[in-house]
Amino acid sequence: MLRRAERTGRAALVLGVVGVLLAAADTYVIVLALPDMMVGVGLDVDELQRAAPLVSMFLLGYVVVLPLVGRVSDVTGRLPVLTGSLLVFTAGSLLTASADGVAGAVVGRFLQGAGGGALVPVTLALVADLWPPERRGVPLGLVGAVQELGSVLGPLFGAAILAVADWRAIFWVNFAVGAVLFAGTAAGRRRRAAAEAEASDAAPGRFDLLGAVLGLGALACAGVAVSRPASLEQSVRWGELLVPRLDDHEWTTPLALAAGVLAVGFVARELTARRPLLPLRRTPAVLRAADLPGALLLGVALGGIVLTFAVADPAVELMAPSGPWLLAGSAVALAAFAWRQRRAAAPL
Repeated sequence: MLRRAERTGRAALVLGVVGVLLAAADTYVIVLALPDMMVGVGLDVDELQRAAPLVSMFLLGYVVVLPLVGRVSDVTGRLPVLTGSLLVFTAGSLLTASADGVAGAVVGRFLQGAGGGALVPVTLALVADLWPPERRGVPLGLVGAVQELGSVLGPLFGAAILAVADWRAIFWVNFAVGAVLFAGTAAGRRRRAAAEAEASDAAPGRFDLLGAVLGLGALACAGVAVSRPASLEQSVRWGELLVPRLDDHEWTTPLALAAGVLAVGFVARELTARRPLLPLRRTPAVLRAADLPGALLLGVALGGIVLTFAVADPAVELMAPSGPWLLAGSAVALAAFAWRQRRAAAPL
């Protein structure tokens, strides 16, 4: 029984490590794709400063979630946080792949960074759960090595995709891999529930199969509705699924509407299920237990430092023109964080 629980935990760790690799690669995956990406979202190739948020917002999302997610996983468990992180990363990949303007691409990159950054602390926490202190060195080192490997492989991965497709394909690959990992964590929740029932000699709780189907269905419908594959669009039988029902608003295609209905159904299911994939009902209590104000203050402090240097033009300046103000804001947020930690009932 214990071995079954350990196998489930190690399987979740593998999924987390793959997610960390993918997220780390995404930090630099657009290095070679940036010129094409700029044109694709309506920028001229000489407007590099306006394209800076495509990189900096990913880094910002990556950094600001780090203080909070580890504490949240202590309260809710590792698998729900792993599942939620992959869902956010996958949604961000979909938004980026389908973006036709700077705003959509920036929001997508921020969500990718937030989902990818959240994978790091929960994966490290899984290592701490599975190995005793004297044996954690190697697995912790492996997670760190995978993260650095992703940074190296990112530009190579982007170059390989660009050799056969356009820049959007990079994020469609991310979307597909993220959806597969999300499905894997959903299956892991089922195995974990069975293992916990065996360990306690209790009847196994029902796995939230409906929630998994609704979530994966929403992702699948949204992916097809946005990517509009030519084979489907030109099909006499199935092409109607991609025809807008209201003027030229693509969100009114049957597939897009189905994705919206399934997404609403997924949220409703997670709010009412006895054993949800994502414990949404507990969100207010979890955020209180995780010291959300403290996490936000630390996130602001770290985010200000990231933006100070990430949005600067390295050819002419060390830091952004707003850098002094950002650093001052970071210092204030850090001081407020220290004050908060001395007085909070449950500090971060």
